[in-house]
Amino acid sequence: MKLLPDGVSDFINIRENDYIYVDKTEFIYKMFSPGKKYFLSRPRRFGKSLLISTLEQLFEGNKKLFEGLYIYDKWDWNETYPIIHLDFGSRGRNSSEILTQSLIYFLDKTAKNYGLELDEINILSDKFETLIEKIAKKTGKKLVILIDEYDKAIIDNLSNLDVAEDNRKILSEFYEVMKTMEKYIHFIFITGVSKFSKTSIFSKLNNLTDLTLNPEYSAICGYTQVDLETHFNEHIQILANNLNYSYTKTMDLIKLWYNGYSWDGKTKVYNPYSTLILLFNKYFSNNWFTSGTPTFLIDLLKENNDLEPILKPIKVDKSAFDEFEPLNMRQLPLLFQTGYLTITNIEFDEMGDVEYTLEVPNFEVEKSLLNHLLNIYSKMNYMDVKKTAKTVLDQFQNKDVEGLSRSIEKVLSQIPYDIHIKHEDYYNSIFLLWLKTLGFNIIGEIQTNIGRLDALLQYNNQNIVIECKYTKEEDENKLDKSLDEKIKEGFKQINDKNYDLPFDKQTTTQLVIAFNRKKVKCQFKN
Repeated sequence: MKLLPDGVSDFINIRENDYIYVDKTEFIYKMFSPGKKYFLSRPRRFGKSLLISTLEQLFEGNKKLFEGLYIYDKWDWNETYPIIHLDFGSRGRNSSEILTQSLIYFLDKTAKNYGLELDEINILSDKFETLIEKIAKKTGKKLVILIDEYDKAIIDNLSNLDVAEDNRKILSEFYEVMKTMEKYIHFIFITGVSKFSKTSIFSKLNNLTDLTLNPEYSAICGYTQVDLETHFNEHIQILANNLNYSYTKTMDLIKLWYNGYSWDGKTKVYNPYSTLILLFNKYFSNNWFTSGTPTFLIDLLKENNDLEPILKPIKVDKSAFDEFEPLNMRQLPLLFQTGYLTITNIEFDEMGDVEYTLEVPNFEVEKSLLNHLLNIYSKMNYMDVKKTAKTVLDQFQNKDVEGLSRSIEKVLSQIPYDIHIKHEDYYNSIFLLWLKTLGFNIIGEIQTNIGRLDALLQYNNQNIVIECKYTKEEDENKLDKSLDEKIKEGFKQINDKNYDLPFDKQTTTQLVIAFNRKKVKCQFKN
């Protein structure tokens, strides 16, 4: 049985030491054309570094490593190329000075590997330009340039925008060299998490072909269902035996937890990092947050107080994927590019414009994000959530309005005063976030033909149609009356707009929740 390549992203190591390798060389063969320049965006820990490593060995002509792979009998192994492989994961980047010195060290070291000297050149872009020209003239061949995590020096400093912007300027000038030295370059492949818009880095590399949303390359990183069951079936069986589950049940759980990422709305892939940890540890766990979540994302979510994209599917046009700037971050592109949202559907209107539906890809990502956000908003830890879930389920089943009101009040009371927003949508979002984190099947904001239902809660074949109302009343003597009026208003809205019409009357209950910053009232009605 082959070894699991958890934590291994070097192609030579994988091929020489009997690790499992999921063959992605068909994608490489399909995309390769001399003179082409490609860019690929994928979230962290998604196999980009392994892809770059595979390309490096291919262009170096290490034929033996590719025995048995798709590209083996299709590649011209007599042609090899000099390579500049720049991995920003191993470069200093905490300040513009450190980044510059780190890049200069890299260029000098690469020059020495080719028997060249660049010591007399101190300007970074000049040094890079000279290196490309000298390597090409010495070898008599055009270069292959491979850049992994091109944006890491920016992304890792978004909590300090001055550093991020300084690093962006340095990289913009650095990458511009590749455009001016095009006559010496055979092939370029660049990976990253984000694609900065035309006013930023890519204005200097405007002839890059972006593979990110190209449907032909949707599975270039990550594992498809076929990949998983073909290459990892023995490990999956061991996992099933360890959990005392059937193979089928185990596979269903793996799919629920780790599948669902898509860049074309059709082809779904598993996150390789989380999947490999599962098979190595032999139990299900939530690994996504610690591996793929930059702190600035959580800060942005907290600052915006906009949880709508996390709680329900959201439709966007293509601009949502391109408009990403360090000094003007937008929540949706950030959630998509970091892997917290994925494409679940693509539609074209009658004019040919494209519309994308974005949703959270799987249970692991949803659990990661909701648990952390709830902790931020309410200070509930994991054990609090587990204990509260059973209590709240009992309250729903028994229609215990007093108990449910107290449970919701407890959550609201733990939210710091300075982030309370006196608005109905805010409390609605917190309520839905809380229920989702407790493990309930909750669907937010369902559109009907004459209105929009706040939420639908489903459990044990039961439906609870939920309407949330908010009152700004602060006078203690008037508060109860105001909450009661909001409850009446909520039931009237449900009935006037027939929110429960699509559901079986026998299994459907109405629930109105009236919020205030200090107090909550609930009422059920069959």
